[in-house]
Amino acid sequence: MFKVNSLTVTVFFLLSYNVYSQNLVRNPGFENVLSPSCNLTSSPSHFSTMVADWTLATDGTADMRSMYVDPSCLTHCQSTHDKVHGRELPYEGNVMMGLYTYHLYAGGDYREYVQVELLKPLEPGKKYVAEMYVSRAENFVLSTNNIGMYFSDTKIAEPNSGVLNFTPQVVYNDVITDTAGWVKVSGEFLAQSASRFLIIGNFNDNQQTTIESLIEPGTRMRSAYYFVDMVAVYENPYEAVDTIICEGDSILFTPGSDSLISWSYTDNQDGTFSTNSQLWMAPDSSVQFYFLGLMDTILYRIEVKPAPPVVFLGDDSLIICIGDSVRLKTELANNADYLWSDGTTGDQIQLSDPGWYWLQSSNDCGSNRDSVFVQHIQCECHIFVPNIFTPNHDSLNDQFSPSIDCETTKYHLQIYNRWGERLFESYSYDHKWNGTYRNEHVPDGVYFWILIYAESVTGNNISQSLSGTVTVLR
Repeated sequence: MFKVNSLTVTVFFLLSYNVYSQNLVRNPGFENVLSPSCNLTSSPSHFSTMVADWTLATDGTADMRSMYVDPSCLTHCQSTHDKVHGRELPYEGNVMMGLYTYHLYAGGDYREYVQVELLKPLEPGKKYVAEMYVSRAENFVLSTNNIGMYFSDTKIAEPNSGVLNFTPQVVYNDVITDTAGWVKVSGEFLAQSASRFLIIGNFNDNQQTTIESLIEPGTRMRSAYYFVDMVAVYENPYEAVDTIICEGDSILFTPGSDSLISWSYTDNQDGTFSTNSQLWMAPDSSVQFYFLGLMDTILYRIEVKPAPPVVFLGDDSLIICIGDSVRLKTELANNADYLWSDGTTGDQIQLSDPGWYWLQSSNDCGSNRDSVFVQHIQCECHIFVPNIFTPNHDSLNDQFSPSIDCETTKYHLQIYNRWGERLFESYSYDHKWNGTYRNEHVPDGVYFWILIYAESVTGNNISQSLSGTVTVLR
């Protein structure tokens, strides 16, 4: 084939951000379940028997939603199969929390909060990142904003179900309406004290909360109820830079204004692989390494994007008989887009007219193209394949085979039943099917045949493929 390659030397610097250390939240995905319950949460003490490490900060009774709870327990609303709150699955794992951020019928500023003691207190003056994933329960009409994360020096245990009048360090100011997916609530903050507890909920009263009504099919209750999963709190120790390059490219790294100690595959000098002031990298696959400086540590991550896949359509020219057609087919890779010369993007095209045809693969790193020229030729073979035969041993039409009026350079006949089982195969025109399989007569009915043959025309070997059905009738 005639090939064209177009490779793009590309370096994409995506972003610089921070890399986090150990998650300080105990049981962050609520997967450490103590006792799945078939009842709604009735009190803070009841809640504490269901899931490890987490407690309620007030008498507002948040719920544990678990895939461990039997689907038959639909009346208690604690199963993820619950038809009352909604059928959302956890963001990760098998368990999530559910809580009200606004309740129309409970009266006043009813709220629900969950809290957890951190693995260690926050260090004043240190920067932290807190995050969680939130999804609105699909069977509730109302949506709110202001779901947040508050860090407290002491454990909260208010004997009421009202609003906790605290200012959360991380808060989501927009109204969360998504029921099909999960919204990431996250933020950075500077610890002001040695806080030991994290509380999650809406810390604003009704006047300070934006409440939106979303009338959707199947919604039932005029309240706002949210699921929470995968809660995390991280220290923020060092910067990270993500870079994308194309396969075969290289990239130069320099220490900037900082003084270099070493380049290392670990965040200490144990993994040092270079102490040069400038570092050229041309990795074959994705890699990460660290710049260790006197002032800062920076994590570099290089993602290597693949070159566009090689396209191969076979020989440079393709000869077909006038009136026939041929199918060009290729295997499509997942890391590229494909385009045929006729504008289609599938894995094959059917050709009948003479001329040039091509297929191009392309991605962010360039493109590859392969072409083939289709020629017409006047072929001389005429094929007749009967659609019925009667193998009843009367010496009339007892065998099945195609009738070909020319010399063939290739002959391959296959017979299949309706279940795709091959009953007969022949590589010679003289070897015909007598309607048996393993020396037993096949039942009367319809069978499928495939014939592949080739003829020589003016020195060109022309291959053809035909298929159809034949009826066995005794």
